[in-house]
Amino acid sequence: MALTTAACNPLSDQYLAGGVGSALNSGQLAQETDRQDEYVYLICRQSAGSGTAVAAGKGCSIGSWATFIRAGMNDIDRRCDAYLTWLDTQRRNRPAVLEQISATGTTTNGILGLTGAGTKAMALVAAAFGLAGATYGNWNSRLLLEVDHSTVQGLVYRRQEQFRQDNSIAITNVSDRPTALYLLRGYLRLCMPMTIETDINSTITLVQNNAPQSVVRAAIVRPAGIAGVITDVRKPLPSPEPYVSQDLTDRLTDKERGLLGKRIEALQRALCIKTPTQSFGPKGSQVRKAMSEFFVGAGLGAFGKIEDQTMLDSLSEGADDIIGEHNTCESRGFPNARAVGEAVNPSKKR
Repeated sequence: MALTTAACNPLSDQYLAGGVGSALNSGQLAQETDRQDEYVYLICRQSAGSGTAVAAGKGCSIGSWATFIRAGMNDIDRRCDAYLTWLDTQRRNRPAVLEQISATGTTTNGILGLTGAGTKAMALVAAAFGLAGATYGNWNSRLLLEVDHSTVQGLVYRRQEQFRQDNSIAITNVSDRPTALYLLRGYLRLCMPMTIETDINSTITLVQNNAPQSVVRAAIVRPAGIAGVITDVRKPLPSPEPYVSQDLTDRLTDKERGLLGKRIEALQRALCIKTPTQSFGPKGSQVRKAMSEFFVGAGLGAFGKIEDQTMLDSLSEGADDIIGEHNTCESRGFPNARAVGEAVNPSKKR
């Protein structure tokens, strides 16, 4: 039925034969223009624009396109968070649904056996429930539902933060509606399934091919932004500023680069840092000295950086389970980071 319905869709033939096509007028241009006008009006209201009366009925006076763009990004963040929440729910529900289908099939077969149903009827029911389980499993087999949710969420959040930083100057200089919508569309693409999957696959490929970290860390799917707005065509183009990675000084390993700033701040609870920040600091910093003491206590060695998953898990256990979100080392009775490390050391647990 699904294949038949898809075959009857006229858009299927159009996209299969010619993609988006070469005609500028897609036939839906009038409807899309009306929808875009409504979108601009609503985002203008969110950016505290003033309402105006126009020929079509209502309008909104945009005082600053930069403010309009930021309001649009906030709206996209809201929709993106809802999508990521849905992905997490689907991933968590999948095992329960498959188990329920299996349990229902087993129970149904048992009831049929007790009521004296024939073997053909029982085989038919078993095949039906087997098909239902396989169909549901295939429908949930997309990469985004297979990858750990924290990976997807962390990737999207980092790309969004990078987009805002890379285009901060351009956003400030935007002075027209087409450029503003172009930036918002580029920001929206960061949360699209095809973008996330492409980024994950490309990063894995680069790592497997032993690509340099400078290449792996670069945006595989570059944010569709603009580097700046040219206000005078007679002026020479400015020389590009050299790129300096902020991670080179305070994130020394791949495990550390994969952590969000808020998570870094939370992990410092296990290090007994009284005023935690969203950075471990450079090599030799006070935070890293405390980290080394923690790992010594945990039986992992005097390392001032997180090198593998075991180290990260140990530090997470100390921060989340031993200390806790609303406590400190002092309130939990630990004099220093080494004592917290000893509390998570498997060899010293009783």
